Parts: sequence; C-alpha cells; structure tokens
Amino acid sequence: MSIFITFFKTYLKYITPLFIILASHPISASVQQQIGSLDTTRAGNFSFVNGQYFDQARASLVSNFSEVTLTSTTNITPEFLETVNVFILGAANSCCTAITPLTVLEQQALVDFVVGGGSLIVHADNDLFHHTAAAVNESFLAPFGLAATGTLHGHVSSTVQNPSSSPITSGDFGVINYLIEIFPGAFSELGNAIPLASNDLGPSLAVLDAGSALPTGEVIRGKAVFFSESTLFVDNNIWFVNSTDIPHLELLSNLIDFALTPPIIKIQIDIKPSSHTNNININTSSVIPVALLSTNDFNTTTDIDLSTISIAGANVKLLGNGGTHLCNNEDVNTDGLMDIVCLIETSQVMIELGQSLAALEAKTHEGILVHGEDFINIFQTSLGH
Repeated sequence: MSIFITFFKTYLKYITPLFIILASHPISASVQQQIGSLDTTRAGNFSFVNGQYFDQARASLVSNFSEVTLTSTTNITPEFLETVNVFILGAANSCCTAITPLTVLEQQALVDFVVGGGSLIVHADNDLFHHTAAAVNESFLAPFGLAATGTLHGHVSSTVQNPSSSPITSGDFGVINYLIEIFPGAFSELGNAIPLASNDLGPSLAVLDAGSALPTGEVIRGKAVFFSESTLFVDNNIWFVNSTDIPHLELLSNLIDFALTPPIIKIQIDIKPSSHTNNININTSSVIPVALLSTNDFNTTTDIDLSTISIAGANVKLLGNGGTHLCNNEDVNTDGLMDIVCLIETSQVMIELGQSLAALEAKTHEGILVHGEDFINIFQTSLGH
C-alpha cells in the first residue's frame, strides 16, 4: 500500500490534470414499470389505483406512460414494494374519514423502499377532516422528517415559487405555477425536504431527492414527494365543478415522469484540485486528477463504485496488472470530510480544445447514478516546446 500511495502522490505532483464524465444508463421508456397504491379496502374511493375518484388521472397515465401498469394492496409490506417502482399514499378514504394510520412495520417498509431507490408520493391532509387525521399525517411524515398542521377552508390557491427549480413543476407536460387545494393543511416541518409550493399556512408541496438524509441519518437513493392535501388528482367533476383549466393532470404527468426517472445523486467535483483555472495541455498530461467531494449525506470514498467512473469514454487508471484503481482518499476542500481523488487516463478522452463543462457521472454500489460538473480549459502546445 505504501508503494501505491507514493506512486499516486508522485502523479499528483508532476502531472497536469484534465476532466471526467461518469456513465449513466437511464431506464428506457419501453421497460415495464409499476405504480402501486393502497386498495379500496383501506383507502376507499381515494385508492389511486382502484378508487372511483381517479378515473381521469388513471386515463391520463395510460395515455402518457404506456409502459406503466397499476397494482394495489391493503397492507404495505416489503414484498409488495419490491414489485413497484412508485408508491402513492393518501390520507383520506372518503371526504370525511381517514385511512388507518401506518403501522411501525409499514413505516419501516416505506423508509427501506425509498432508501433503496424507490419513489414515494405522499398526500397528507388537514388535521381536522377526521379525528385520526393528525395521527395519520404523523405516521406518513415523521419517518421522513416532515410534519403537517392546520386547516384552510374552501378552495385554496397554492403558489409555486419557482417552477423551473424542479421537473415536477416544469417538465415535459407543462409548467405549473399554482395548485388548487380543497381544505388543505401545510407542512410545519420539512426536515431535509425542499419546498416547491406554499399556501397561506406554509409549504404545501415538497420533495426529498436522491442523496437526502432522513432523521435516522440514512441517505435515500430514491425520491419522496409530499403534498399537504389529498384531492389534487381527483376527477375534476368531484369537487372542482368541471374546472378543466386546473393544471393538475399536467402536474401528475410531470410527477410520474420525475418518479420513474432513475434517481441521480448530485455531487461537487474538483478537476485538478490544486488549480483554479483547470488548464490542461493534452500534449503533456498523461492522467487527469479529479476530486469527488463528500458531504455529510454522501461519502464518495465508500459509496461510489470506482469501476463506473469514466470521462468521455476514459476510465480511472489502473495500477499495474492487479486492477487497483489509482484513487486516494484526501480531504481536498478541508471541510473535515474525506474525499476521493482519482486519476483518469487522458489518452482515452475525446476532448475539444477550449473551455467547456465537464460532466462527471458514475454509479453507487447499489447502481444509483452519480453526477457532478466542473469547468476545464483544454489547450495544446506543439510537441517539443
């Protein structure tokens, strides 16, 4: 090991670095995917898959996502969740009654599902529509660091502060500037979730993306989206009095598209860590040092599969014939967290001259995509000068 470290540090001292990309493999639209929800036994007409209130929503999904099938369950189990890509959970089973709160085992199954890469869509609600509403909300939200409270009366407009900040509110199916809610609550605690929309009580739509940490410290590899009421996607003749201009089906399609898209953990990278200009002479640089920076939620030294790191077709350099990747742990940005610095084979990289944005892509050991970007400046001098 000491020979390897000495060899690695020698490379860092004498080479002029370059840039990286890590290979991603998005799931094809033709791959069959499954969306699950509670069934009518537990969720009544508010069962997304079987309930009478979601005919239009289901028809929209069939039209926009031909690869999707639907399935339902009375109880949430790890065995059922293994069969779905997305699970939709709602607090209500009628206009004025709530489902039974999640059990501890059901809560753990959902946490494990999202930690493992699944997508969860949660509809909490106001805390007055049923005597168990507060307990139901807590059973949905507490495992993910959120809490809901309060009740607004009647039809309420919820404003999307910055639609372009998320593919949920600005996606292939439309830009969403507002939501119309009926007797909603709001989120009083968000944990690490990012708010996307708010009503007069507070945040009403929030998202936990891949790489976010839960209250337990576990880092999720999937996604979780939270709404503060249950009626957003019901048929528009149920409570919206045929208000066909409400953009909720567009929001639903954006949401499902987001949920089905393979999660990506975004990290910071530092090409040529000792340089601010990232100038790279392709005639004199044999390898490119790139630092993948850790955070409190994501440890690049242990979580990334080094064999998946590449840059425009170039891989991490191997040491000798033993297959050891030329990477070393180092606190590059002096934040107290160990980062990983890898040397990339310059000769394998197809790079155009000039300044450009280098995209780093890789995978975790569980197969979750990792992405980072940094600027580089590629130039060339004549050999012998």
